[in-house]
Amino acid sequence: MYSGQITDPHQHLWSYDNKYAHGWLQMKSHPWTGDWTMLAKSYVIEDYLEDIKNQNVTKSVHVEAEWADEPGAWGETIWLENISKKYGFPNSIVGHINLLNDDVESVINKHLESSEKFVGIRHNQFNHDKDKDFIFSDINMMQDDKWLNNFKLLNKYNLSFDLGCFYNQLFDGSQVAKDNPDTIMILNHVGQPIKREKEEFERWKSGIKKISENPNVNCKLSAVTMTDHNWSAESIEPIFDYVIESFGIDRCIVASNFPVDKLYGSYDDIFNAYKKILEKYTEEENIKLFSTNANRIYKIK
Repeated sequence: MYSGQITDPHQHLWSYDNKYAHGWLQMKSHPWTGDWTMLAKSYVIEDYLEDIKNQNVTKSVHVEAEWADEPGAWGETIWLENISKKYGFPNSIVGHINLLNDDVESVINKHLESSEKFVGIRHNQFNHDKDKDFIFSDINMMQDDKWLNNFKLLNKYNLSFDLGCFYNQLFDGSQVAKDNPDTIMILNHVGQPIKREKEEFERWKSGIKKISENPNVNCKLSAVTMTDHNWSAESIEPIFDYVIESFGIDRCIVASNFPVDKLYGSYDDIFNAYKKILEKYTEEENIKLFSTNANRIYKIK
Protein backbone atom coordinates (compact mmCIF):
# COMPACT_ATOMS: atom_id res chain seq x y z
CA MET A 1 0.00 0.00 0.00
CA TYR A 2 0.95 3.62 -0.51
CA SER A 3 3.31 4.94 2.19
CA GLY A 4 4.34 8.27 0.71
CA GLN A 5 3.46 11.79 1.76
CA ILE A 6 -0.18 12.76 2.21
CA THR A 7 -1.79 16.15 1.77
CA ASP A 8 -5.18 15.99 3.46
CA PRO A 9 -7.33 18.43 1.45
CA HIS A 10 -10.41 18.36 3.68
CA GLN A 11 -10.15 18.74 7.45
CA HIS A 12 -12.02 20.81 10.03
CA LEU A 13 -11.21 22.38 13.38
CA TRP A 14 -13.52 24.02 15.91
CA SER A 15 -13.30 25.24 19.48
CA TYR A 16 -16.07 25.48 22.04
CA ASP A 17 -13.95 28.07 23.83
CA ASN A 18 -14.65 30.34 20.90
CA LYS A 19 -17.38 32.92 21.44
CA TYR A 20 -18.66 32.19 17.94
CA ALA A 21 -19.46 28.50 18.25
CA HIS A 22 -20.65 26.37 15.36
CA GLY A 23 -24.39 26.11 15.93
CA TRP A 24 -24.88 23.10 13.65
CA LEU A 25 -22.96 20.96 16.14
CA GLN A 26 -25.85 21.28 18.58
CA MET A 27 -27.98 18.96 16.44
CA LYS A 28 -27.88 15.55 18.12
CA SER A 29 -28.54 13.31 15.13
CA HIS A 30 -29.70 13.23 11.53
CA PRO A 31 -30.70 10.47 9.08
CA TRP A 32 -27.67 11.42 6.99
CA THR A 33 -25.04 11.09 9.69
CA GLY A 34 -26.67 9.20 12.54
CA ASP A 35 -25.82 10.12 16.13
CA TRP A 36 -23.18 12.85 16.17
CA THR A 37 -23.19 13.92 19.79
CA MET A 38 -19.50 13.01 19.94
CA LEU A 39 -18.82 15.93 17.58
CA ALA A 40 -20.36 18.46 19.97
CA LYS A 41 -17.05 19.30 21.62
CA SER A 42 -13.86 21.07 20.68
CA TYR A 43 -11.73 19.52 17.95
CA VAL A 44 -8.53 21.53 17.89
CA ILE A 45 -5.21 21.18 16.12
CA GLU A 46 -3.73 18.93 18.82
CA ASP A 47 -6.62 16.50 18.29
CA TYR A 48 -6.03 16.46 14.55
CA LEU A 49 -2.29 15.89 14.97
CA GLU A 50 -3.05 12.96 17.28
CA ASP A 51 -5.43 11.43 14.73
CA ILE A 52 -2.96 11.67 11.84
CA LYS A 53 0.14 10.52 13.75
CA ASN A 54 0.34 7.07 12.11
CA GLN A 55 -0.15 8.41 8.59
CA ASN A 56 2.41 10.40 6.65
CA VAL A 57 0.33 13.60 6.54
CA THR A 58 2.65 16.50 5.79
CA LYS A 59 0.14 19.14 4.66
CA SER A 60 -3.55 19.88 5.01
CA VAL A 61 -6.35 22.11 3.76
CA HIS A 62 -8.87 23.45 6.25
CA VAL A 63 -12.38 23.68 4.83
CA GLU A 64 -14.82 26.05 6.52
CA ALA A 65 -16.89 24.59 9.35
CA GLU A 66 -19.83 27.02 9.25
CA TRP A 67 -18.33 29.58 11.59
CA ALA A 68 -21.07 31.79 13.02
CA ASP A 69 -21.64 34.96 11.01
CA GLU A 70 -20.53 37.35 13.76
CA PRO A 71 -18.08 39.05 13.74
CA GLY A 72 -17.68 37.71 10.21
CA ALA A 73 -16.72 34.49 8.46
CA TRP A 74 -13.16 35.79 8.10
CA GLY A 75 -12.82 35.34 11.86
CA GLU A 76 -12.26 31.67 11.15
CA THR A 77 -9.50 32.55 8.69
CA ILE A 78 -7.77 34.74 11.29
CA TRP A 79 -8.02 31.92 13.85
CA LEU A 80 -6.60 29.37 11.40
CA GLU A 81 -3.75 31.65 10.32
CA ASN A 82 -2.58 31.86 13.93
CA ILE A 83 -2.80 28.08 14.31
CA SER A 84 -0.84 27.55 11.11
CA LYS A 85 1.95 29.87 12.21
CA LYS A 86 2.38 27.86 15.41
CA TYR A 87 1.84 24.28 14.21
CA GLY A 88 2.50 24.27 10.46
CA PHE A 89 -1.07 23.10 9.74
CA PRO A 90 -3.27 23.91 7.89
CA ASN A 91 -1.36 24.91 4.76
CA SER A 92 -4.30 26.32 2.80
CA ILE A 93 -7.66 27.70 3.91
CA VAL A 94 -11.06 27.41 2.24
CA GLY A 95 -13.30 29.96 3.92
CA HIS A 96 -17.02 30.55 4.08
CA ILE A 97 -18.78 33.25 2.07
CA ASN A 98 -22.53 33.42 1.54
CA LEU A 99 -22.88 34.17 -2.16
CA LEU A 100 -26.46 35.34 -1.63
CA ASN A 101 -25.30 38.34 0.40
CA ASP A 102 -24.69 41.89 -0.81
CA ASP A 103 -21.19 42.26 0.64
CA VAL A 104 -19.44 39.34 -1.05
CA GLU A 105 -16.54 41.34 -2.50
CA SER A 106 -15.91 43.03 0.84
CA VAL A 107 -15.86 39.68 2.65
CA ILE A 108 -13.48 38.22 0.05
CA ASN A 109 -11.07 41.05 0.76
CA LYS A 110 -11.33 40.55 4.51
CA HIS A 111 -10.43 36.87 4.07
CA LEU A 112 -7.50 37.78 1.82
CA GLU A 113 -6.26 40.36 4.32
CA SER A 114 -6.48 37.78 7.12
CA SER A 115 -4.22 35.14 5.57
CA GLU A 116 -2.18 34.52 2.45
CA LYS A 117 -3.24 30.88 2.84
CA PHE A 118 -6.83 31.77 1.93
CA VAL A 119 -7.30 30.24 -1.52
CA GLY A 120 -11.01 29.55 -1.97
CA ILE A 121 -14.50 29.40 -0.55
CA ARG A 122 -17.26 26.91 0.17
CA HIS A 123 -20.97 27.70 0.27
CA ASN A 124 -22.90 24.48 0.90
CA GLN A 125 -26.27 23.99 -0.77
CA PHE A 126 -27.60 20.56 0.06
CA ASN A 127 -31.07 20.05 -1.43
CA HIS A 128 -32.26 16.56 -2.25
CA ASP A 129 -35.22 16.61 -4.61
CA LYS A 130 -36.97 13.51 -3.24
CA ASP A 131 -36.34 13.43 0.51
CA LYS A 132 -37.37 16.27 2.83
CA ASP A 133 -34.87 15.10 5.47
CA PHE A 134 -32.12 16.16 3.09
CA ILE A 135 -33.21 19.72 2.29
CA PHE A 136 -30.91 22.23 3.97
CA SER A 137 -31.40 25.44 2.00
CA ASP A 138 -34.48 27.37 0.96
CA ILE A 139 -33.67 27.84 -2.70
CA ASN A 140 -31.77 26.26 -5.55
CA MET A 141 -28.76 28.55 -5.26
CA MET A 142 -27.12 27.44 -8.49
CA GLN A 143 -30.14 28.78 -10.40
CA ASP A 144 -30.31 32.07 -8.48
CA ASP A 145 -29.16 35.15 -10.41
CA LYS A 146 -27.63 36.89 -7.40
CA TRP A 147 -25.70 33.78 -6.38
CA LEU A 148 -24.48 33.27 -9.95
CA ASN A 149 -23.36 36.89 -10.33
CA ASN A 150 -21.44 36.78 -7.06
CA PHE A 151 -19.85 33.49 -8.10
CA LYS A 152 -18.13 35.35 -10.94
CA LEU A 153 -16.12 37.29 -8.35
CA LEU A 154 -14.14 34.14 -7.59
CA ASN A 155 -12.38 34.32 -10.93
CA LYS A 156 -11.60 38.01 -10.40
CA TYR A 157 -9.74 37.12 -7.19
CA ASN A 158 -8.32 33.80 -8.45
CA LEU A 159 -10.21 31.79 -5.83
CA SER A 160 -11.44 28.21 -6.07
CA PHE A 161 -14.89 26.94 -5.13
CA ASP A 162 -15.61 23.84 -3.05
CA LEU A 163 -19.00 22.51 -4.12
CA GLY A 164 -21.01 20.80 -1.38
CA CYS A 165 -24.24 19.41 -2.83
CA PHE A 166 -26.19 16.23 -3.43
CA TYR A 167 -25.94 14.21 -6.62
CA ASN A 168 -29.29 15.46 -7.97
CA GLN A 169 -27.73 18.96 -8.09
CA LEU A 170 -24.70 17.96 -10.15
CA PHE A 171 -26.25 18.99 -13.46
CA ASP A 172 -26.67 22.52 -12.09
CA GLY A 173 -23.10 22.36 -10.81
CA SER A 174 -21.95 21.32 -14.24
CA GLN A 175 -23.61 24.35 -15.81
CA VAL A 176 -21.97 26.68 -13.28
CA ALA A 177 -18.60 25.14 -14.13
CA LYS A 178 -19.25 25.47 -17.86
CA ASP A 179 -20.21 29.13 -17.48
CA ASN A 180 -17.10 29.85 -15.38
CA PRO A 181 -14.35 27.83 -17.09
CA ASP A 182 -11.50 29.76 -15.46
CA THR A 183 -12.69 29.07 -11.91
CA ILE A 184 -11.36 25.89 -10.32
CA MET A 185 -14.11 23.87 -8.65
CA ILE A 186 -13.73 20.94 -6.27
CA LEU A 187 -16.69 18.62 -5.81
CA ASN A 188 -16.83 17.56 -2.17
CA HIS A 189 -17.29 13.99 -1.04
CA VAL A 190 -17.91 12.33 -4.43
CA GLY A 191 -21.22 14.17 -4.77
CA GLN A 192 -22.75 12.57 -1.67
CA PRO A 193 -24.41 9.35 -2.90
CA ILE A 194 -26.78 9.26 0.09
CA LYS A 195 -29.13 6.78 -1.58
CA ARG A 196 -27.67 3.46 -2.70
CA GLU A 197 -30.75 1.86 -4.27
CA LYS A 198 -30.11 1.02 -7.93
CA GLU A 199 -32.22 3.83 -9.41
CA GLU A 200 -30.69 6.48 -7.14
CA PHE A 201 -27.18 5.14 -7.62
CA GLU A 202 -27.64 5.44 -11.38
CA ARG A 203 -28.73 9.06 -10.86
CA TRP A 204 -25.51 9.65 -8.93
CA LYS A 205 -23.46 8.11 -11.75
CA SER A 206 -25.24 10.27 -14.31
CA GLY A 207 -24.50 13.42 -12.32
CA ILE A 208 -20.85 12.48 -11.81
CA LYS A 209 -20.43 11.81 -15.50
CA LYS A 210 -21.99 15.16 -16.42
CA ILE A 211 -20.02 17.38 -14.05
CA SER A 212 -16.76 15.56 -14.84
CA GLU A 213 -17.05 16.75 -18.45
CA ASN A 214 -15.81 20.15 -17.24
CA PRO A 215 -11.99 20.21 -17.07
CA ASN A 216 -12.06 22.86 -14.32
CA VAL A 217 -13.86 20.51 -11.89
CA ASN A 218 -11.98 18.18 -9.53
CA CYS A 219 -13.41 15.64 -7.09
CA LYS A 220 -12.63 14.65 -3.51
CA LEU A 221 -12.53 10.94 -2.77
CA SER A 222 -13.89 11.33 0.74
CA ALA A 223 -16.76 11.06 3.23
CA VAL A 224 -18.25 7.94 1.67
CA THR A 225 -18.58 6.64 5.22
CA MET A 226 -21.15 9.39 5.94
CA THR A 227 -23.56 7.65 3.59
CA ASP A 228 -22.51 4.07 4.38
CA HIS A 229 -22.13 3.73 8.14
CA ASN A 230 -21.36 0.00 7.88
CA TRP A 231 -18.77 0.63 5.22
CA SER A 232 -15.94 -1.57 4.05
CA ALA A 233 -13.21 -1.17 1.46
CA GLU A 234 -15.31 -3.39 -0.80
CA SER A 235 -18.40 -1.16 -0.48
CA ILE A 236 -16.43 2.01 -1.20
CA GLU A 237 -14.39 0.67 -4.12
CA PRO A 238 -17.08 0.88 -6.85
CA ILE A 239 -17.67 4.53 -5.97
CA PHE A 240 -14.00 5.44 -6.12
CA ASP A 241 -13.58 3.44 -9.32
CA TYR A 242 -16.40 5.28 -11.08
CA VAL A 243 -15.21 8.72 -9.96
CA ILE A 244 -11.64 8.06 -11.09
CA GLU A 245 -12.89 6.62 -14.38
CA SER A 246 -14.97 9.77 -14.93
CA PHE A 247 -12.57 12.48 -13.75
CA GLY A 248 -9.22 10.81 -14.37
CA ILE A 249 -6.33 10.50 -11.93
CA ASP A 250 -5.20 14.12 -12.31
CA ARG A 251 -8.50 15.57 -11.05
CA CYS A 252 -9.10 13.33 -8.02
CA ILE A 253 -7.83 13.90 -4.47
CA VAL A 254 -8.11 11.70 -1.37
CA ALA A 255 -9.37 13.50 1.74
CA SER A 256 -10.31 12.67 5.34
CA ASN A 257 -13.27 14.91 6.24
CA PHE A 258 -12.05 14.69 9.84
CA PRO A 259 -13.35 14.86 12.45
CA VAL A 260 -16.79 14.29 10.91
CA ASP A 261 -15.80 10.90 9.48
CA LYS A 262 -14.41 9.98 12.89
CA LEU A 263 -18.01 8.99 13.62
CA TYR A 264 -17.44 5.95 11.42
CA GLY A 265 -13.82 4.98 11.97
CA SER A 266 -10.37 6.13 12.99
CA TYR A 267 -8.10 8.07 10.65
CA ASP A 268 -6.04 4.91 10.23
CA ASP A 269 -9.11 2.76 9.53
CA ILE A 270 -10.35 5.07 6.81
CA PHE A 271 -7.04 5.94 5.16
CA ASN A 272 -5.82 2.35 5.18
CA ALA A 273 -9.05 1.32 3.47
CA TYR A 274 -8.57 4.06 0.87
CA LYS A 275 -4.99 2.91 0.32
CA LYS A 276 -6.14 -0.68 -0.13
CA ILE A 277 -8.70 0.38 -2.73
CA LEU A 278 -6.17 2.50 -4.63
CA GLU A 279 -3.22 0.10 -4.56
CA LYS A 280 -4.30 -1.10 -8.02
CA TYR A 281 -2.88 2.18 -9.35
CA THR A 282 0.81 2.90 -9.90
CA GLU A 283 3.02 4.59 -7.33
CA GLU A 284 3.09 7.72 -9.48
CA GLU A 285 -0.71 7.76 -9.65
CA ASN A 286 -1.01 7.28 -5.89
CA ILE A 287 1.35 10.19 -5.29
CA LYS A 288 -1.01 12.35 -7.35
CA LEU A 289 -4.14 11.08 -5.59
CA PHE A 290 -2.74 11.42 -2.07
CA SER A 291 -0.53 14.48 -2.41
CA THR A 292 0.52 16.42 -5.48
CA ASN A 293 -2.92 16.95 -7.05
CA ALA A 294 -4.14 18.61 -3.85
CA ASN A 295 -0.96 20.69 -3.61
CA ARG A 296 -1.59 22.01 -7.11
CA ILE A 297 -5.32 22.63 -6.73
CA TYR A 298 -4.99 24.39 -3.37
CA LYS A 299 -1.76 26.24 -4.23
CA ILE A 300 0.31 24.59 -1.50
CA LYS A 301 4.02 25.16 -1.96
